[in-house]
Amino acid sequence: MSRFSLRPGSWRVVLPVLSLAAVLLAGLAGTSAPASAQVRYPAATPPPLIFVGTFFLKNKFTGRCADDSNLGLRAIACNNLNFQEWKIWALNTSKTIIQIQNVNTSRCIVQLAPPAELKTASCNRAVDGQLWATSTWSVNGHLFAWFEQFTGRGCLDDSTEGFRATACGNPITSDLHQVWQLD
Repeated sequence: MSRFSLRPGSWRVVLPVLSLAAVLLAGLAGTSAPASAQVRYPAATPPPLIFVGTFFLKNKFTGRCADDSNLGLRAIACNNLNFQEWKIWALNTSKTIIQIQNVNTSRCIVQLAPPAELKTASCNRAVDGQLWATSTWSVNGHLFAWFEQFTGRGCLDDSTEGFRATACGNPITSDLHQVWQLD
């Protein structure tokens, strides 16, 4: 078990922490990799983004996929079109702080106020609302992820209430609305 904190006093997660890189590149299921602490860069000198991969984000509970098109950001039945494909870009080498960019629109998921509201906008890593902390794990060859908004305002969630960001639960034991399968 690894314990990490994104910010002093922020939500803490206790679970096997695997960086996206460890799972994707090394295939290390069930081991722990070090997680990154808070990351802040001067606007003039951000490090280059690290391309992690392209995925369909399928909610474990609803089975719906995150989708961005001219109809806006939403979760709908999976259809394998590029409206539902997402590029994941890491801001740190441990790949625990990311941006999520739609393949079709090139926009990134951003959380607004009030806390539950999500939309997509032009990608800008200087905008905290576009940065997500992530943990990933593998089960029976399937990669799963959980995404917490970097400033601690909530986790990506899909339920009967819709696609939104809500208070983070425990993705391992109780809140499958916040677990996303990466296909």
